[in-house]
Amino acid sequence: ETAEEGEGKPTEAEVTEETSRPATEEEVAKAQEQVESALAKKIREMLGMEIGTVTIDGTTYSKAIIQPTFNLGKLKLALYLPIIYSTDMFDPDDWYKPGGNDEWSFGTDQEEPVDIAADIMADLFLKIRYVKWGEQFDPFYLKAGNLNDMSIGHGILMYNYANDADFPSVRKVGLNMGIQSESFGFEAVVNDLAEPDIIGGRMRFGRRLGFAVSGVTDLNPAKELSDEKYGDPIFINGAVDIDFPIIQKSFILFADVGAMMPYYRETYSSLEPGLYYQAVYNDEIDLSFDSFRNYGAAAGGFGRILGIDWRLEWRYYNGTFRPAFYNTGYDRLRGELVKKIAEELTTETDPTYTMGVYGRGAFTVKKLFSFDLSYFWPWTFSDDGGIDPADEDELSFRFVLFPDAIPVLKIHGSLSYTRVKFIPTLLQEGTGSGMSLFDGNTVVKGEIIYPVAPTLDLAAIITTAAKRNSDGTTKLDSNGSPEVYPSLSIETRLHF
Repeated sequence: ETAEEGEGKPTEAEVTEETSRPATEEEVAKAQEQVESALAKKIREMLGMEIGTVTIDGTTYSKAIIQPTFNLGKLKLALYLPIIYSTDMFDPDDWYKPGGNDEWSFGTDQEEPVDIAADIMADLFLKIRYVKWGEQFDPFYLKAGNLNDMSIGHGILMYNYANDADFPSVRKVGLNMGIQSESFGFEAVVNDLAEPDIIGGRMRFGRRLGFAVSGVTDLNPAKELSDEKYGDPIFINGAVDIDFPIIQKSFILFADVGAMMPYYRETYSSLEPGLYYQAVYNDEIDLSFDSFRNYGAAAGGFGRILGIDWRLEWRYYNGTFRPAFYNTGYDRLRGELVKKIAEELTTETDPTYTMGVYGRGAFTVKKLFSFDLSYFWPWTFSDDGGIDPADEDELSFRFVLFPDAIPVLKIHGSLSYTRVKFIPTLLQEGTGSGMSLFDGNTVVKGEIIYPVAPTLDLAAIITTAAKRNSDGTTKLDSNGSPEVYPSLSIETRLHF
């Protein structure tokens, strides 16, 4: 039978009585438990600690590192509070000092006020692992710390530059930031806030069709050279570019032109101190296309379609300059570039023209893995009008396996590999060429993590790092390339 209207419903007095009833002790206890569980989970996510060993320049150290992380929406922050020591954890004199700096002194080992202030700032910067907010081309983005993806604009001057190639033996706190609006954009980059060598910026104007100018300079590219500095130059790079979004963030067309010239601070051979514009324009040759050198151009498109980040571009360059001049392996090879451009300017050689195609694709399968692969295929023009493969190709990939990919064991990890002269090395290995897939032209990092318990992980990390002389400069082999060594770390990671 259908109930009469209102029959069986609680009266207003009964509702008021129920909602105004004081909570029982059991309900209060349950609510407090839920709050405490959420707080404990948040604390566990924030706090982390590593205990283990690390090999730095052939010496094995023990380490205890506290690494708190904070994820607040778009803001991600991680600190790096290390004690890396040889034999005695409680003896500060026995601790590892990156670059010869006692990072826990905070100015107490300095005398002059300026040196004290500079040391305090440097030591504070070294405690930052990273700070991140947003992504490139967002209205505002910020990246600071040990980074491997620092870029400016479309990347003809700087693309995926890494200041952490030799981490943890060499630690830097870089800065990459930008502000974007409909008609104006600004970007800035610094490789190391404590000791800046590479500084750059870009300004963009226009609404739909954008026009931009950018510049990046390396104040000390000969820093890694221990003897001959080849005039101790400063690299000055400049570029102009345009872009046109067909579909915002999904399909963006672009074209860039850039060049590089050195400023010499010392005399080297026939090179006098000063800005050497002849590196870009040879005034001893009648005005023609061959009068210009050390420049490059790139054009193509990039974006994100169906969850896949893609990029395809054509590149053309001449001399020492190349698109993506400051890239993942730049810190390893900057000394070779100093020598190369000095030789170009002091010898009468015809410019070498190189062109090629660069492509990149990256995607993520939710809760399983992510994959990022890129390759640059270059070629040169021969005297008979044909083309020859160039030896400056570059392969880069990164694979990340997530914990949920293997449900029972939960083993996860990552592997990244960047290699210049990849195909030539494959063809010449075993011929006594001295080239190796893990030499100074390579930046490789890998780690495997096994969760022993919900709050305890066991991790093995292997990287390659450049060998250092006693003065901190890079040790070079007989071919003038950086010598590298494998750095193995075994860590016990605690999650509180």
